[in-house]
Amino acid sequence: MNKAIHNTVIKTTIICFLLFIAVMPVNAITINLDTTITSSDFSNDNQDITIDGAILTIDGTHTFLDIQLINGATLTHTQNTSGLDLTMNSLSIDATSKIDLTGKGRNPVTGEVTGLSSASHGGQGILCLVSDITNAVYGDLRQPNALGTSTSRQLGGGSATLNVTGTLDLNGQIIANGSTEGDSYWGGASGGSIWLTANTLSGVGSIEANGSNVLEAPGGGGRVAVYYDNLSGFDLNTQVRAFSGKRNVGIQAGAGTVYLKDNAQTLGEIRIVNQESTRADNGSTPLFQPASGIIVEAITVINAIVEIQSSDITNLSSLTAINSDILQPHDLIIDSLILTANSSWSQVGQLTVNTTYQVNNSSIDHRAAFNIPETTPYVISNGMRVTLNTPHDNWVNIEVQNNSKLEINTAQANLDILTINGGLVDFGVSHSFTTVTVENNGILTHSAGFAGFTLDVTNLTIDATSKIDITGKGRNHVTGEVTGVSAASHGGQGILRAANDITNAVYGDLRQPIDLGTSGRFNLGGGSITLNVTGTLDLNGQIIANGSTEGSTSWYGASGGSIWLTANTLSGAGSIEANGSNVFEIPGGGGRVAVYYDNLSGFDLHTQVRAFGGKSNTNITQIQGGAGTVYLKDNAQTLGEIRIVNQESTHINNGILIMALRHCSNRQVVLSMNQ
Repeated sequence: MNKAIHNTVIKTTIICFLLFIAVMPVNAITINLDTTITSSDFSNDNQDITIDGAILTIDGTHTFLDIQLINGATLTHTQNTSGLDLTMNSLSIDATSKIDLTGKGRNPVTGEVTGLSSASHGGQGILCLVSDITNAVYGDLRQPNALGTSTSRQLGGGSATLNVTGTLDLNGQIIANGSTEGDSYWGGASGGSIWLTANTLSGVGSIEANGSNVLEAPGGGGRVAVYYDNLSGFDLNTQVRAFSGKRNVGIQAGAGTVYLKDNAQTLGEIRIVNQESTRADNGSTPLFQPASGIIVEAITVINAIVEIQSSDITNLSSLTAINSDILQPHDLIIDSLILTANSSWSQVGQLTVNTTYQVNNSSIDHRAAFNIPETTPYVISNGMRVTLNTPHDNWVNIEVQNNSKLEINTAQANLDILTINGGLVDFGVSHSFTTVTVENNGILTHSAGFAGFTLDVTNLTIDATSKIDITGKGRNHVTGEVTGVSAASHGGQGILRAANDITNAVYGDLRQPIDLGTSGRFNLGGGSITLNVTGTLDLNGQIIANGSTEGSTSWYGASGGSIWLTANTLSGAGSIEANGSNVFEIPGGGGRVAVYYDNLSGFDLHTQVRAFGGKSNTNITQIQGGAGTVYLKDNAQTLGEIRIVNQESTHINNGILIMALRHCSNRQVVLSMNQ
């Protein structure tokens, strides 16, 4: 063989060997005994890993080819380390296996979370005592990699950054929850962090970073972010969560955050979701500007309390709240705002909604200027509850429909027409209108304890199903004013149960009644309204200021309130009344009503206006409170008429009316009214 041929053979042999090496299968490692790979051990990197029924602990940053977890396998990291940071081609977790970082958070820090309180991360922990401390929320909702915070009783969740360039087939769990191995009642730890990037995400498993599920002080939720190109049967909204801890029907802390982003889209979605809870003292989720950039994404909030805490959050694409409470302390511009399922929005900063504004069976409290999509008349419907604590000049004509409510606490200069069509309007301020219509079971009222409510109207119509109802809107009970189980007085005297009991003295001006009714221990007195109608009051429903019966149906009767009506023309078949509480044993005294009029059109003042003492039924033997007063005056006449009328009763302990008549001798005349 000559030299040239020899060299050619050698080269061919080398090439074949190299090709053989290139196509040789990579070593596949099966781990079936508990094993630890430290942050400095790279001997298993760039290989296939199968974890079969064992616990594999990996610390630090590593790169693998394909990873499989089967037969009850667990992948985790050491507690109080920097967490998992893994890159791989594919990841498969069967239904019995999991990546479990529960309780792998950082060690407790003395003084960071004190007493029995719980820890925060994405959501705020629970404070058990005013003097307790919980740590501030922290971490980046788009790039979560922080460990959960631990308390003296529980350990926070760990942290996992997982980059899957191919498919993550998840049928088991990826979890970074706060632990529950210590105290089952107090000191819950916060959830940890999961930052997942995958080309394709499939399976029926779950991803979660929840706070500790302890009963009295559960931990705040952690943070999860999922970036993906394709979904194959994986429901991000139900399979990914960062709940606070919650055990049974107990209190829950603030929800953590879930960030979801389709890599083909410019923006992701922020989800702040908790389990359902009706506790008023649940924890909140403060939103602040993360290091990864300004928050402008769509936000969905479910069963949670969220405070848009940072003044840097000024523009959002949308916010949808379901059974949640939102606090907006700073100015905000938002394209779409949707509140449903008994949500609430507390608007302290200025609010601008550009396109979509829907409030269904939810409430919004306006405390600063706002600009929303509007029509004329502006219709409050679908269970909306709107509170106006600021002027809004755009509203000149409002209709409040069935099951909806408007609360007006600041006078609206341009609001001229009010239609209450099956809804409720609650005034915390006096107001004037050209036209007010109350129909289809509509109600007009004033805030509890609001004295001096005046309503000036040109024309007022109240149909047979509707009413101005200020029953139970009187002043709060004053300790020692009405004692025992006795009843309160106003125009008429309340009933004394025992000889050593006390009821308040009668009070008020029968010609100009403006006083609130007096409350008993459990029942509230009637409210007060001064109603000036320069045109026509067409009353087929009711105007009532009675003492309530909601607190007790037997004792503690409250007194009726005050109605001072002035009308040009009074018509209709309705009623005006300020009666005491109709409780069985100890009814309240009647209130005071005054009616001034120019014209009557089919309205019988003697039968349609009353201020009875309370009486629980029509039985003539039933005890009743002292009658209140009714003052009637035709404006064309010099003097009016005082009527003191009660229901028929033969009970010897009925209440009385005490009237002070000013003569030269300044004597008091006491009249007993049992007719």
